[in-house]
Amino acid sequence: MRRYFGLVVLGVWTLFLLAACAPQPPRIVFASNSEGDFAIYSMNPDGSDVVRISDGGTDGYPDLSPNGRQVVFTSYRDGNGELYIVDINGQNLTRLTDDPAEDVEPVWSPDGRRIAFTSDRDGGDDDIYIINVDGSNLIRLTDDPADDFQPAWSPDGRQIIFASDRDGNDELYLINADGSQLTRLTNTPYREVSPAWSPDSTQIAFVSDRNYNDHIYVQSIEALLSGAGDEPRLVSGDAPGTNLMPGWSPDGELIVFQSGLGGDRWEICVVHADGSELVAITNNYARNVHPAWSH
Repeated sequence: MRRYFGLVVLGVWTLFLLAACAPQPPRIVFASNSEGDFAIYSMNPDGSDVVRISDGGTDGYPDLSPNGRQVVFTSYRDGNGELYIVDINGQNLTRLTDDPAEDVEPVWSPDGRRIAFTSDRDGGDDDIYIINVDGSNLIRLTDDPADDFQPAWSPDGRQIIFASDRDGNDELYLINADGSQLTRLTNTPYREVSPAWSPDSTQIAFVSDRNYNDHIYVQSIEALLSGAGDEPRLVSGDAPGTNLMPGWSPDGELIVFQSGLGGDRWEICVVHADGSELVAITNNYARNVHPAWSH
């Protein structure tokens, strides 16, 4: 009898572990001051079931772990921008960085083991860094007197796209995750920032002011690398105002972004990757910013 009881307990414990480690349904995380201070929230892709995750200061730039169970974000709760990790239910808050500099814009690697982020910790200019999720093995990926910012991992984790003004204008660059083989992707008179790699590795969403206002565009990585081929495709054309921070849905069908609707009002919007069926999924007249979809 004890043998069978042990097997039952083992089976229940195995099911519990499987459930704890299983990927969570896709959610969107974002920052908002809808309740006063800036905090991190999560919601369903249609804007329902909004849940507050963080509580303790000015929090922003959230990104979901690949399994959807944790969130990394920047917080100013201790006086300057540091990186923190918290469970999706708001439990088990852990401080990841501790430096007098500003550590912002964290993004999880596809394997969930590392986080790339922007920091001015060495010399005052922004550069891209990588750190393990346990806070070990900090690596400076870029080292330039200009500002390098807004890193985005390739789906295979081998490369990172980022924005930089190293050539006098905000452009997009590609670099291997070990710091080798820097490649300039855009070369225009416009501001092009905030890159996001599609899940199938074929397209990049980014922000450009080529039409006199910040909008979301999509272009194939092949065209960006070759300088020929398809032109950037406008996908946020039906959204008035300034549009920033694009992120792809896990199936690559949709893009989430923040849209400025005048004054201090920012809403989170979702649009099909072809630019159709744009909808606002928040509507609370607050500053709803920095959206990120689970990978």
